[in-house]
Order: sequence, then C-alpha cells, then structure tokens
Amino acid sequence: MSLSRDPEARAKSLASLYRVPKLETEVLTQELLKEYTVYDPDSGLFTLIKSGSPRYKNSLPVQIGTVTPKGYLVAMIAGKKLPLHVAAVVWMTGRHPDREKLEVVDHINGIRTDNRWCNLRVISGGENVRNQSQTKNTSSGIVGVSKRGSKFYAHIRIDTKLRHLGVFDTLEEAVAARQKALVEHLELLKIRHQNSVLSATLQ
Repeated sequence: MSLSRDPEARAKSLASLYRVPKLETEVLTQELLKEYTVYDPDSGLFTLIKSGSPRYKNSLPVQIGTVTPKGYLVAMIAGKKLPLHVAAVVWMTGRHPDREKLEVVDHINGIRTDNRWCNLRVISGGENVRNQSQTKNTSSGIVGVSKRGSKFYAHIRIDTKLRHLGVFDTLEEAVAARQKALVEHLELLKIRHQNSVLSATLQ
C-alpha cells in the first residue's frame, strides 16, 4: 500500500491496515461489555455477540474463554484482553475492582474457571490469600506451608521468586509468618501504587 504525503490521508491509510479498531478507553466499561458480550450469571459463561476481528466474522455468536497457565479464563473483548471473572463483575455491577484498595475478584469455591455470579466476590488481596482453600499440593494442607518430618516450613512467592520465611515447630507459627510476609508485601504494593499516582499527578 502506497502512503500519501498528506498527514491526514497518511493517517487514514495507516488506520486501514488494522483490522481490529483500537479502543480509546483504558478499561472496558459495562456498556461496552454488554455491547460485545452476553454473560449468563447462572452458568458463568460469556458469549461474544459482536467483534471487529475477522476470526469471528462468520461464527457469531460464540462462547469465549481460554484457560491461562494460572487456571483463569481470559478472552479478547473489543480489542482488550480481560480475565472473565473480572469481566463478570463489570458486566453485573458496572465497576472494576479498586486497585488502590488492592481489591481482587475471588472464586468462593476455589475453582478458577467457575465464573458463576454466585461464586464470585470482590475482596482485598490479603483476604483472597487468607481465604484460599486447603490444597492437596502441599504436605501441610495449607498454601505456602509445607511439612517435613515434625517441622513446618513457610514460604511465599512474589514476582515468580520463592522466598523462604523460616522453619517452625507448629503449623500455626508457620501460617502466622506467611501472613505477616503477605501483609508487608501488600502494603509495599499499595505504597508503590500511591507513589506512581502522585508522580503522574505532578508531571
């Protein structure tokens, strides 16, 4: 494609190269979600009813959702990639989780692909970890605590790095150590977020 030297004509030519229109909004609003999708609160499933992508040109409506390595369902909606458990909250309530308050969308039964409305709740990041169900993947039955012999080892994973918190005589001591580390980490994230907001305001 040859591009004109005229700035306006050049911009239109470049725009025509993109098949999916770029959204001007930073986050998907409830209005936009309802324009592009239908959410069934009873099943937790999302159906795409509108798309600018040629991939879905002749297949709409279509159920959407791809499982990530962490076990969550995500999908491209109106050119934005969004976790579907978050999309469900926005679709139903019109609001996104508050990042400043470290809010997250929690799956009550612990099944990350179960996006039924009755299984979702917005809570703080700290509550999300504290409310995790016991898991068979740890020898102690508690996330972040493992048992070796008669001792309990506490650890926490931050930014893909595993941090060891110590060895304890009781399960309660190990859990307390992990919760303390978690709270400290969440406070640090909150401070960083507040500083970034302040810096952006001063610019």
